[in-house]
Amino acid sequence: MEARMGDSLGDVRVHTGPKAAAACEAINARAFTVGNHVAFGPGEYDPEDEDGQHVIAHELAHVRQQPGGANGVRAAG
Repeated sequence: MEARMGDSLGDVRVHTGPKAAAACEAINARAFTVGNHVAFGPGEYDPEDEDGQHVIAHELAHVRQQPGGANGVRAAG
């Protein structure tokens, strides 16, 4: 994914557990970003699946769009 994004993603933190799932459900989103953190709803983080890759890439783009790691929330609905 780093090659596709043209950037190192070592600072990105992925959250897929029950708390991430509950947060996604609370805002009715498949996934969302806050700064360099990406939370995924149940079954959404699936790098082996084409749709899963799309969701991951979409959220990583949001991480990189946030200047200076801003704390804004971006959601994929």
